[in-house]
Amino acid sequence: MFFIISICMAFFWINIVFIFAKVPYFSYPITTFIFFTLFVYRFIITIEKEEARLTDEINHNFVQNLPKERLLKELKMAKHVQQALLSIDSPDIPSVNITKKCMPADTIGGDFYGFICKNFDDMMAIKKSPGILRYVQKENQYLGIVIGDVAGHGVSSALIMALSSGLFSEIGKRYPSPKKVLESANKHLIRYIENSQVTHVTAFYGVLNLSDSVFTYCQAGHPCALLQTAKNDIHELTADGSFLGMFNDIVFSEASVQLSKGDRLFFYTDGFIEAKGPNGDLFGQNRLMNHIQNLQHEPIGTVIHQLFDDINMYTHYQKANDDRSMVILEMT
Repeated sequence: MFFIISICMAFFWINIVFIFAKVPYFSYPITTFIFFTLFVYRFIITIEKEEARLTDEINHNFVQNLPKERLLKELKMAKHVQQALLSIDSPDIPSVNITKKCMPADTIGGDFYGFICKNFDDMMAIKKSPGILRYVQKENQYLGIVIGDVAGHGVSSALIMALSSGLFSEIGKRYPSPKKVLESANKHLIRYIENSQVTHVTAFYGVLNLSDSVFTYCQAGHPCALLQTAKNDIHELTADGSFLGMFNDIVFSEASVQLSKGDRLFFYTDGFIEAKGPNGDLFGQNRLMNHIQNLQHEPIGTVIHQLFDDINMYTHYQKANDDRSMVILEMT
């Protein structure tokens, strides 16, 4: 554009000079033709450059947007997979009621939970006569419950979440011992997350023996479960154990508790207790326990929705920074 203006200005002043210098008239057509040729040439060059610029811009936008479109499709597919895993039906067991809920912080999250129903044969000693015992086979039905959290967010954590959910479901059918389940899961997860952006996985895994109502559990760097007794006492269920997927030589410890009719178990992820209010204070485990005690006489379906509402009210409905998941088990 500057060059074209310069040509026009030059043509104007040359004509002024020609007038005052009394240049012969035959010079005017020659000069006009020269400047017109330069003008047209420069105009064509400008159009070609603009066309090239627009073409490059269109190609650049196409290249930039193509991966985003693919990523959005992958995220949408991953969200459907995660929702399918988290919307599994709770086991239909006469003596147990279960409710569950998950609210991912992003489109997809890293929280997971699952249930494993399995019959295992145990050997039971029966006293036949003084000094003589007879061992008979006894079939016990077990209900395994796992809740976990994959460190991080996005596609990587969602993939590891799906793998972890399937892994616990498969291993839980092999062993009735929570300790053995976590040890085996840890070895597999080390291989899964070795070359990913995920650093570790936390989990709480417990097995309820439906024959005698004994709940045996293990903890792998995950928030402890809470036991609310029929008398409305709250107990923290803790056991030694570190994160999964980081070290080969982790030692997990098992602990057991006898459950009774009316007892409730609360399993949750750290998104609950680490939710922040407007002033930066954490919701915290003590506040969670107080809210649970205040809802003692409510059905567990009402309890879980009320607890999620309590978190939202505490945070003033701000966008969550972490996934929030909870499973409640009630002995009936």
